[in-house]
Amino acid sequence: MKIIQLIDQDSAISASEIGEKISMSHRGVGKNIAKLNHEGVLERIEPDRGGEWNHLVRIVNSSQKGNID
Repeated sequence: MKIIQLIDQDSAISASEIGEKISMSHRGVGKNIAKLNHEGVLERIEPDRGGEWNHLVRIVNSSQKGNID
C-alpha cells in the first residue's frame, strides 16, 4: 500500500526514490511493482526513464463500498 500511496502522490517517482522513502531495496520495490503491474493495479506510461505510473485500480475497504467517488 505504501508504494501505491507514493505513486498516487507523484506518478513520476522512481523505484529508487520509493525504496528510500519506505526503507526497501530497489530490487524489492521492483518486485512489488511488477506484481502490482501483473495484477492490473498499475501500468507504466512512457519509457522506464522519464515515464509515469498510472494507478488503474483503487482499493476500497469494506466501510467505503458504495461510496466511490
